[in-house]
Amino acid sequence: MQARFSGGRLYFLALIFTLGVPLGFAYRLIDPQGIAFLVCMFGGSIMLTVGYGAIFASVQDLAPTQTRSTMMAFVILCMTLLGTSPGNLFAGWMADFLRARGDAQAITHAVMLGLSPWVAAIPCFFMAAKRCAREDAGKKESMENIQAS
Repeated sequence: MQARFSGGRLYFLALIFTLGVPLGFAYRLIDPQGIAFLVCMFGGSIMLTVGYGAIFASVQDLAPTQTRSTMMAFVILCMTLLGTSPGNLFAGWMADFLRARGDAQAITHAVMLGLSPWVAAIPCFFMAAKRCAREDAGKKESMENIQAS
């Protein structure tokens, strides 16, 4: 998508999350004995890593050449310290909390609550892609002005 559209990687992330997040919710709600459960669980599981390539490539595109490795390390650190680790801790804590309150599906509800930031990420990816497209158009216009003079 990046070859065809400015901000294509971010549009790809928005599209993948738009399609994949409902699968992540669905497999927690449907009958675990059917094939639909396996399909939704597979799609939801893919969501955990499918965006890494596009995210890492976007960071490398945006970071100055001399700081790319530092920015990548910082992104991975933030994803781990602010996302994966506390996300798992939160889901476990929330499941324990809900179970203590008598919720028969405590893990399901905790996981679904943990997916909420993924829903919020969809419009963020769209807005970032549009901004990249605007900035690329501005850069292209500047280059054309420089070449014309």
